[in-house]
Parts: sequence; C-alpha cells; structure tokens
Amino acid sequence: FAGGCGLATQASMNGALAVPLHSPLAATAVSMAVGVVCLTITSFFSLGLVKHKPSGKPVLWWFWVAPGMIGVFFVSMGTLIGPKLGFSLYFVCIVVGQLITAVGVDHFGVLDIPKSGVTGTKITGVLIVITGAVMAVLERLSLSSSSPGTVTGLVLVSVAAGGSASVQIPITSAFTSRYGTYAHRSTLLSFAVGCVITVAIYGISVGVVDDLPKPEFKTAEWWMYVGGALGAAYVFISVHLGPRIGVALFFVSVVAGPRTNVLL
Repeated sequence: FAGGCGLATQASMNGALAVPLHSPLAATAVSMAVGVVCLTITSFFSLGLVKHKPSGKPVLWWFWVAPGMIGVFFVSMGTLIGPKLGFSLYFVCIVVGQLITAVGVDHFGVLDIPKSGVTGTKITGVLIVITGAVMAVLERLSLSSSSPGTVTGLVLVSVAAGGSASVQIPITSAFTSRYGTYAHRSTLLSFAVGCVITVAIYGISVGVVDDLPKPEFKTAEWWMYVGGALGAAYVFISVHLGPRIGVALFFVSVVAGPRTNVLL
C-alpha cells in the first residue's frame, strides 16, 4: 500500500516538474538522477536485509540493462501521459497492465519467481479491475474534448507501461539472487542505467531540436524533485517483496495506494 502511494505521488510530482523544465524527458532524467543519489547513499548500508548469496545461475547480459530501460519507459510515460489522461484513469490503466502481466509472471514462474498457478480468484480479481477500467475509459470518452482514437491510444500505452513494471520485478530479482547482492543495490543499478539512457536521449534532443526551451530549475518547487526518491523506494519494495509474496499479490496490495492518492 505504501509503495502504491509513493508510485502515485511520484507520477504527479514528475508531471508537475515537467512544466518548469519544459520537457517530460528532462523531468524523467531529473527523477532518475534523484533516485540514483538516494540509492547510492543507502547502498552503503544493509537496511536490515540479508545479502543474497550467488545462486550459481547465470547472470545474463541483459539483466544489467533491461530493468533500467523499463524504468525509463514507465517513468516517462507517467510524466507524459498522466497529466493528459488524468492521473485517476492513468493509474486504473496501469493497474490493469500490472495485474494481467503479473498473473502471467506468477503462473509461468518467469526467471526465478516461484510458480503460482492461475486461480478463479485471480481471474475474478483481474476481470473486476478490467471492468472498472472500461467504465472509467467510457466516462473519460464522454467528457474528453480529445478524439476517441487519442484517448484509446493513451490508454493502451498506459496499460503497456503497467505491464512493463510487472516484467521489471522478475528481472531485477533474478539479478539480485544470481549475482548475490542486496535488493536496493540492484535497484541502484537499474536507476543508474535509466539515468544514463534518459540523459543521453535528452542530450541528443537538445542538439537536434532547434529552439528547445531551456529548463527553468530555479522556478520549480522543491517538492517536485522528490519524485525520484519515491520511485526508488517503490522499485526497491517491489524487488524485495514481489518474489516473496507473488508478483500478482504484490500489485493487488499496491492498487489501494494509487487509488487513495489520486482521490485526495
């Protein structure tokens, strides 16, 4: 629940930060950088966790980069789509993608996630969430000035972003157990890779696009910069708890957080 609250708040903060920085990508880069700083500080401590011993299974090369790439996609989509779609509907779509993908991750035991078969309870829960999402989308279509195609496209991308978050957990978790380290250090690697990717893309855009507005860091409120810390906490919690309680159950627990925050 706490992780879900942080996730909802992070997207809102990043969306607000994108305004004075004149770029969702710049806001994503700042968020990632803040996350790197926070995780670097915590990496010197065990945080009361037991360090994993190398499991002996191979650490595939893409374990090093995939979580960071997924993180960039997830955070940037929240920063870009959240304000356009509305954060309430955005998180409904995120939850749909998370739960559908998480059920599959648990069922097939992706990478080192313990297998947990599909049950009637899980299917019922997913169908309830999907039904709620469809109703929310229909309401949005009736009230929105945007075309149905635009709203539908934003919804589908949001669902994909949610699904990517479910995939990030088994990859980062597998890296943690196979390499033999702490969950927050694996999270640091993910954020560091994501930060490098985002800064590189933004740097290229600055060189290619003419008359790109300069970020106004001084005009941004201090709280807009806290999103990266909340995002780092969320990813760490997901990597630590996801394999233990099941990815699907983790996201069910997370659902209440975003729904509570966006309604406040």
